[in-house]
Amino acid sequence: MVDSVSRADLFLKAGFEWDDVDHILIPATAADCEAVRLTELQLRMPLDKVQRLTPQCQVSCEFLIQPSLPSVSNGSAPWVVEFHRNILSPVEPQGSGRLFIPRYGSRSLTNQREVEVLLAEHGFDLADMANFSHLRRQVGAARHVVAVHGAAMTNLIYAASGTRVLELIPTDHLNGSYRCMCAWKDMPYAAIAGPSLKSHGLYSGMQKTIHLQSISIKFVVVSWRC
Repeated sequence: MVDSVSRADLFLKAGFEWDDVDHILIPATAADCEAVRLTELQLRMPLDKVQRLTPQCQVSCEFLIQPSLPSVSNGSAPWVVEFHRNILSPVEPQGSGRLFIPRYGSRSLTNQREVEVLLAEHGFDLADMANFSHLRRQVGAARHVVAVHGAAMTNLIYAASGTRVLELIPTDHLNGSYRCMCAWKDMPYAAIAGPSLKSHGLYSGMQKTIHLQSISIKFVVVSWRC
């Protein structure tokens, strides 16, 4: 989400217009993301020109305009964060102020249910991953966020400055992207790394589940009350 449609901002700021091109190529992985679709509408992107490219696609062009990758080392540039915050209309925050962003499937927690119960006991809502508009409201209201490392953490773009973030991350997939995002948005950040288990297939490092002791999560959450 973060790196795909933000390139359109570079395209427009360089002085180009949608009428200057015959096709607009966007990764197919972003096609089912409601945030991407809403952003495309806000940018007045002609959807009849949009083509969703799978990783197997090869394209031959007479003339190609390729905006550079917005990401910098270990994260997205600050202007990308602001672009996504400003492109969509504000929503009214809704939630308890405490939010847990889970991850299902690959790189999920082995004791996910145990962690959900623990966080619920400390006043954490479960993020509504199926409804982007509701999720934006939850993130906007949150002042404390516990999140499993993954693409859903890009929604921290919509969090307020000062929001405290605890990232649960696998030891073999340490990545500073969201730490950088938190730093640029003045959000205190901490992380707990857990060993990765149960590798599957060719990209085993991306498919493992994470094991974390709930007591370590509880220690941080309790300290937030101080």
